[in-house]
Amino acid sequence: MFVLSNSTMDALEGEEAVRFRERLVASVRENFPAKVENMTEQDLQACVAEGIAKARSYSLTWESAIADFVGLMFDVAPTFDQHPDVYRILRDERISPNQRVDSLFRDIDDDVWDAIRNRWDEAS
Repeated sequence: MFVLSNSTMDALEGEEAVRFRERLVASVRENFPAKVENMTEQDLQACVAEGIAKARSYSLTWESAIADFVGLMFDVAPTFDQHPDVYRILRDERISPNQRVDSLFRDIDDDVWDAIRNRWDEAS
């Protein structure tokens, strides 16, 4: 039987995390060109890594849920999760963590997204 050591498993998981971050950076660059056109590659990588970490702090584990979360950071505001309505859903234990982002899309009105977006634009 073929068995991988813990250190080998850690290395493989690390490589997968790097590949995921790289795919996510490419997706952000493609989907939000105006938001990233003045960012250095290093700054973009750091923002995406911060977004992944923030998504994981809400117990998101699926790549799709994390990618949607990071997309919202670029589309709406890096601090979108601090809005009370958004935060309530992201912490709602009645919803499976990876389903919470879908709940955001379903339950948060466009007016709320616009308010979050406008508040960020005024602050920056």
